[in-house]
Amino acid sequence: MRAAFERLLRAALRHSIYLHVLVIGCAGDQIVGPTAHPPPVFLESTVRPCGAEARFFTGTTIANREAWYGKQLRAMDEHPFCTDSRSVAESYRFTWIPSFHPAVAVRIDLTTTGYRLTGKILNGAGGYEPGSLARVVVHALNDADVSRFSELLRSAQFWELPTSAQRLGCDGAQWVLEALTSKGYHVVDRWTPHQDGSVRQFRAVGEWMLATSGLVPETLVKEY
Repeated sequence: MRAAFERLLRAALRHSIYLHVLVIGCAGDQIVGPTAHPPPVFLESTVRPCGAEARFFTGTTIANREAWYGKQLRAMDEHPFCTDSRSVAESYRFTWIPSFHPAVAVRIDLTTTGYRLTGKILNGAGGYEPGSLARVVVHALNDADVSRFSELLRSAQFWELPTSAQRLGCDGAQWVLEALTSKGYHVVDRWTPHQDGSVRQFRAVGEWMLATSGLVPETLVKEY
């Protein structure tokens, strides 16, 4: 009787092990991970409250550069992008901070009358004291301008780029592009992106915004 019971138990165990191996083998044929379902892109700091205490880069991986970048932007009388603002539906701001030349901010805003470009330049140096506001330009963008800007953003895959990268240096320029749209808020910061490097398309966005503002000669931009 006991021998018969042990035979039945061994058979049940073999069957259980067989089923377990079968399940694992079948699971191995399934497509899992990023091939099946690419992870969604989560934008940094998608909720950005307005207010006097707001910071430019709170909640992002470049928050530790607030004192440097923020000082330049405040000297231009710029303000942090915030999600509870009703004045602007869509905004992009490119901040160019060269070590030995004045910092520049070029902003494109969608307003009730269309897309508007605002460019500002300081009289200090990006790697040192910002100085004060030296010049401001404001003009409307036409359909061709808007189409070109949108094409450049798509080519750069701006919304998919990580905010910060490992490549840094002592001299050069910081190329910082922010966007606030219905997608949320995103910022990308790169140090002296090479024209022939993997971030050349991101650089092209900044070059176009600087050229369209007319505030910086192309020869100077090429130095950085």
